[in-house]
Amino acid sequence: MLSSSSVTTAVISVAGIGSRMLPATWSIEKYMLPIYAGSQTRLLIDWVIEECSRAGLERIIFVTTERGKQQLQDYFENIDDSLIKRYEESGKLELVHIEQARRAAYGLRYEYVIQPPDAYGTVVPPFVAREALQGEEQFFVMTGDNFMYHEKPISELNLAIETWQKAGSDHVIVGTPMRREEAVRFGVFDVDDQGNLRRWLEKPALADAPKDPILATNISWYGLSNSIWEYLTQEMQTKRSGEHELTFPIMAALTAGQTFRVYRTLGKYLHCGTPEEFTAAGQYISAHPRR
Repeated sequence: MLSSSSVTTAVISVAGIGSRMLPATWSIEKYMLPIYAGSQTRLLIDWVIEECSRAGLERIIFVTTERGKQQLQDYFENIDDSLIKRYEESGKLELVHIEQARRAAYGLRYEYVIQPPDAYGTVVPPFVAREALQGEEQFFVMTGDNFMYHEKPISELNLAIETWQKAGSDHVIVGTPMRREEAVRFGVFDVDDQGNLRRWLEKPALADAPKDPILATNISWYGLSNSIWEYLTQEMQTKRSGEHELTFPIMAALTAGQTFRVYRTLGKYLHCGTPEEFTAAGQYISAHPRR
């Protein structure tokens, strides 16, 4: 059975081109854009990393591009000496100290894996990070363009890990509650009475949607154990006309008898793939300040 401390690493996928956020993403990665929320204005990736830090993780593996790697290092690791000197000469060295404290507060180690430009789909990030994950019995896979928001200092990721521990399941999938009539627009988890995954339905017709009154839709957060590698490898070796999605290896592992506990989130799910979603996220955070 898992303990929350046994999950120490998250693989965060941040290699997308961000085409829906053009023209800004010609020069800056999407996840480095700010979510404007008054005094709580922060970069999108900041919210994601805070979630990992609050869950007690120790290591982040970014699956990214060369440009993304440089931007992430500039934001989370050491501040360039020349920039520190400019602030010192301007009499604003205290701002450097505040920023250094922000970076140190997360208490995380950062590593970077470059995603091949011709590889597509949600299977790719954990697969290309496999060497970096050697020795990790369990790990989380997340994306860099969504996060869970709470008014109170709660880590949804930590709650998911605790659920995984108590269930003693092979894996855990995180989903956010939804109404049944919304099922036609999303990937939907059909679960049994214990909360274990039975089926994963992609945009099912309403008549085919599970009868569970509190469905969960996929937010691309997955807690995986080493037993998944066989199926990830099989998927990457399979020729597909579309992208290599985690749906396929997960369903293959499920068919083979592995268990996937579905954790349903408590907070507000905020996805930031478009300008409208960035705006909506900022508005929600502004209207629900942390206490």
